[in-house]
Amino acid sequence: MNDIAYYKLTAMASAPEALEKATEYLASHLGQFLKERDKVLILFPDTPATVGRLMKDAVLRCGAVPQFLEDDHRWLTILKTAFITRSDCIIGQPLALLGLAKVAKHLGTPLFARNVLIGGYPSKQWMVEGIAQGLDCRVWGCYDPGLSAMIAGFNCTEGHIHLRHKRYHAWIQDEEGNDLPEGQIGRVCLSPTCDYDLMFDTGDTGRIDNTPCKCGSCAPRLM
Repeated sequence: MNDIAYYKLTAMASAPEALEKATEYLASHLGQFLKERDKVLILFPDTPATVGRLMKDAVLRCGAVPQFLEDDHRWLTILKTAFITRSDCIIGQPLALLGLAKVAKHLGTPLFARNVLIGGYPSKQWMVEGIAQGLDCRVWGCYDPGLSAMIAGFNCTEGHIHLRHKRYHAWIQDEEGNDLPEGQIGRVCLSPTCDYDLMFDTGDTGRIDNTPCKCGSCAPRLM
């Protein structure tokens, strides 16, 4: 049943209008730290209706320059590409970024990225800290369960994941599928706001915080 829900949700997110709104949403958040002509290394495939293509389109919309790897995705190749292109920002999965940080530190290779964006997110705190310290950068997160076109949230300047509440609703449930009160920790399930009965269990664990955030956003926070 969960596979069916995921398939339906990704199909909805892949519709042309949904892709346009997702690109606009990403561009508005990338604009928090991207500058015009910044070089952005994207460690996701440039495939239609995926996070890689959405990131590319959003980066272009910010006036920055997206770059992709060729077929070789080994850490040394990523390190060499990031160094030669003097990437200002790197976008990828947490393990790839953490590995890059460790290789760069081990080889003493300085990178120039001021910001790193973790796709998928949320990540373990020790991974976020390892990336931040290893690459000497600020770490952001894009909440995208399954690394598809289903962009469900983004980090604010305070480091909190704000849900894309106009598009998705998050439920926190126990192991039996019962809804938990606000503030309690449980399984994170997502539904499109147009159909609350269509629910996808993300496999993440967390809680919802609806209190005001210092960043000024009123969107619920996934903690």
